[in-house]
Amino acid sequence: LGFARHGIHWLPKVHAYLNLKADIHFGLRVPGYTSNGKASLRYVPLHKVPHYCLGTLIGMSELQLFIFFPALHEESDYEHSTYLSSRDEQLWLDAILIPCITKVVDCSNILGQYPASARIANLDSLAISAEGFARKESAREQLLKHAIQPQYLDPLWTLILETIEDNPGLHRFRSATLFSNAKNTKVEYNRKSLTQAYEVWERRWSDATNPEFYNKDRTYVDLAKQVTSKDSAVPYDQIPEDHEAEATMRDTMGLTLFAAPGGAETRDGLIYSQFYGSIKTPFDSSKVYVFDNDSVENLALDPGYVRSLQQEGGGITFSKGVCEFAYLSSKKRAHANLLDNRWRSYGVREEHRISLSMMEEIYEQWVQWDLYDADDVSGSSPPLPYYIVPTDELLSFLYAQINKYCFLFEHVLAHTARTYSLPETMVMVVALRALRFCYGSNLLVRESLLYKNRWESAPGPGFHTAPPN
Repeated sequence: LGFARHGIHWLPKVHAYLNLKADIHFGLRVPGYTSNGKASLRYVPLHKVPHYCLGTLIGMSELQLFIFFPALHEESDYEHSTYLSSRDEQLWLDAILIPCITKVVDCSNILGQYPASARIANLDSLAISAEGFARKESAREQLLKHAIQPQYLDPLWTLILETIEDNPGLHRFRSATLFSNAKNTKVEYNRKSLTQAYEVWERRWSDATNPEFYNKDRTYVDLAKQVTSKDSAVPYDQIPEDHEAEATMRDTMGLTLFAAPGGAETRDGLIYSQFYGSIKTPFDSSKVYVFDNDSVENLALDPGYVRSLQQEGGGITFSKGVCEFAYLSSKKRAHANLLDNRWRSYGVREEHRISLSMMEEIYEQWVQWDLYDADDVSGSSPPLPYYIVPTDELLSFLYAQINKYCFLFEHVLAHTARTYSLPETMVMVVALRALRFCYGSNLLVRESLLYKNRWESAPGPGFHTAPPN
């Protein structure tokens, strides 16, 4: 924790929406049991391990600090969720974090600014929305933060781990692991040359972090390159034929290549390489993609079936109003982006997640390249992409794709009776599921409802294979 050179902005309230929701290609060993009942450790991706966001770095606010709790993974409360339960959140704050902060800081002038309990932190986050307005004008929970100075961070984390180990009632938080992650920084470090981009990032990183508290071989950065045509955003009267391409989902895809765990590439510092089209950007808002909410498919369920589930289970399985709002919000966001981004240029992007040690070696090579380029007076222009598809044409295709499945779902829904038949439910589920895959390069091969690449002819009744002669 001491790697934050200027301290951290501590978030005393656990906010579930800050949790990791997608695979970032890192994981932890979590305790579990084999089929024979023997204790074992198995690898689990980080986004499936219970965790929460502790805060952000002062001086580099996009860098979030998370605490992961591998020992909680096997708990029944976390079978389908990585959010801390209310009970565990209160136990973590009241029995571990806040008492440890009180012991380490030991200054009334500072401690008076911090919440004294989980209950106070929760009520403080609700104060503005609950008490400050005559009508609802803000989010229910506010993101409150408090600065913790750098001299307290390393002893604070040491005391947290000791507190967990010394108290059997807190062993559910054993092996608590710190992890720091930053996303959506593409625009911040774009520069005209590779060396300039790295130097700008390195200055901010060095200013915000203390190298005494992190290992460069276990610190990773994403090195990316994007190729965008200069002409693709300019409207033509006639598009040159050699720039035409048939926009089909079959011949367009993204690609992710993982280095084998423990392999030579991993030891050298490479985690993965990824290639994709940046046309997905209009549909991505902080990793929230349009139509990507699984619960929207509940709109295809028969209302009578839903009522029976609620009666048998004694609880509300989902909110129809919330699901309808999510669906309509996705439609509105997709519509706005498909229309308003037609004169923007999008390209092909590649990303490589590498260790900081490897990044520094690559930077030295870039410096040599710059010296060579300075002597190169040929003035040769960079190569064009393999082909160029005008943005207007591609977004028109995607508009039709999305509209096709929205129309199918809404048409079937509008013509259902008070109860939905099974065929009607199946068609609506297929339409809603297809909406997730019709505008980007998702792993369609993993979706058995929409993808099939193996066909087998089953012999009918009365047909038998003749015995060989």
